[in-house]
Amino acid sequence: MPAGAAPSTGRLLALLTALALVPVLALTACGAPHHTARSATTTAAARPKPASTSPARTPSAARLPPTDPLTGRPGQPRPVVAVKVDNVYVGSRDGLNQADVVYVEEVEGGLTRLLAVFSSQTPARVGPVRSARESDLQLLAEYGKVALAFSGANTGVLASVAKANVRDDSFDKTPGFYQLDRTRPSPYQFLVDVGQLVRQAPGVVARDVGFRFGAAPVTVRPAPAVRSATVHYPGSSISVHAAGAGWQIFRDGAALTLREGGVASADNVLIQYVQLAGTKYVDHNGNGTPVTVTVGTGKAVLLRAGHLYNGTWTRRAASLPTTWTAAGGGPLRLAAGRTWVLLVPTGVP
Repeated sequence: MPAGAAPSTGRLLALLTALALVPVLALTACGAPHHTARSATTTAAARPKPASTSPARTPSAARLPPTDPLTGRPGQPRPVVAVKVDNVYVGSRDGLNQADVVYVEEVEGGLTRLLAVFSSQTPARVGPVRSARESDLQLLAEYGKVALAFSGANTGVLASVAKANVRDDSFDKTPGFYQLDRTRPSPYQFLVDVGQLVRQAPGVVARDVGFRFGAAPVTVRPAPAVRSATVHYPGSSISVHAAGAGWQIFRDGAALTLREGGVASADNVLIQYVQLAGTKYVDHNGNGTPVTVTVGTGKAVLLRAGHLYNGTWTRRAASLPTTWTAAGGGPLRLAAGRTWVLLVPTGVP
């Protein structure tokens, strides 16, 4: 072999060694980013996620038990039936303590009549059922198209009932749902079966009419304690007397007794000061028939649990609910249960 062969062999070995190292360096260079990426991914996964603000992840009102909008008590809203009930007859009445809401309206001669609203309970005997008034139609408009049970009305009011957003379930239209109590004099004999009316044609269910329930209203000054209160209509008076946490109802100084036993009572009494408008209608004595205007705004007084809370009411349209506001600025909240609303002409003490 020539003398220069040894150096050539050394160079060859060096070259082979260098070529063998190239893949290792390449793998090391290519692997570094992958190690970095895996480290970044792991760090991101370990980082806590921000709390979601999606409604689906927050407590939903749908999980709470349904609440009756007329009583504030647990229960599914049910169909509504309104019944005109006499408030002149000296004898007892039927079914008033199963009504969710009872309105007291001024009628001819300064006397009063009741409009009882039933939903959570549907008694088989309510009465004595009497005639409808124009005032009922505006008042009930915030409930939607509910059934109205009554016994007669003058031709003008009947025409208004036919045009109004109520279902005419009067004695003349649905006599099969009425009974005659022969122990009472005419015209105080008619009783209506509210349960049958609901089963025959359920109609719309109770909806929000503006009542808010809960803790007593917030007041600027301590709410005064009240044991009794009286509203003096021109031809009659309605009094309420504290009984436990609620109120018993009296008319002209006598307890409003019930045929099924006990006295008419309420958990809340709302005194709603309203305007009266005249009509062309008169009764058989020539007394004009007033209309109670329940759209607008005015003073309100709430009696609950032996205390008096001042406030206001506002209703912007007949189809809208009434807003009840406490003098302190918050809602004029009711106690859960039955409510009587005394519609009192502005200026009446």
